[in-house]
Amino acid sequence: MSKLNQNLNLQQKVLEHLGEHTDTRFESTLSAEEIAAALGYSKEEVEGAIEALASDGLVDTTGSSFDGSTAHITRKGQRHLTHPTAPQGGNVYNNHIQGSVGSLQQGDNNTMTIHQGVQGQDLPSLIAALKTAVLDLPDGKREQALEQVEDIEEDVQGGKVKPSRFMAAFERIQALSGGAKVIMTNLLGIARLAGVEVPEGMSDGSE
Repeated sequence: MSKLNQNLNLQQKVLEHLGEHTDTRFESTLSAEEIAAALGYSKEEVEGAIEALASDGLVDTTGSSFDGSTAHITRKGQRHLTHPTAPQGGNVYNNHIQGSVGSLQQGDNNTMTIHQGVQGQDLPSLIAALKTAVLDLPDGKREQALEQVEDIEEDVQGGKVKPSRFMAAFERIQALSGGAKVIMTNLLGIARLAGVEVPEGMSDGSE
């Protein structure tokens, strides 16, 4: 087995272990050392796998420190285990539009399917940046905002964004964050790439 396949195999084992023994709550976190002992790998090997999984948004390593990595599974990780997607290393969205371009705004029956490569300011990196910014919100608001971000991410990962659903999440995050500039900048970037038309008056807070 090649080194690449060995790494991917370990990543899958780590993800499955986290899927079985953790959930999306921070309190369920496991350390790399605990995972390594359970799976029969070195702590360093497991930490490498955790880092790769975290870069794809499949696990959350918020509690990691200088002493070592810790992780728990994310909603995306749970969905990946239930419905495996393409191999790690890139996201592909189908280039297909349902309905006329002019009507793809607020109608509940309209969806837009996304075609966007993983380079530069792409959807996955904007969503990751949005999550990071939302983590700075106060307790209570942070959890509610993260749920809205994960709803957006779920639609993006499915390749189809319903404008009305997106705008509902957009406005809820805006309200919870008080229109914080970094959050609004990422939200507007996601809207632009997803092809969702944002009403006039909504900005990133810049003068």
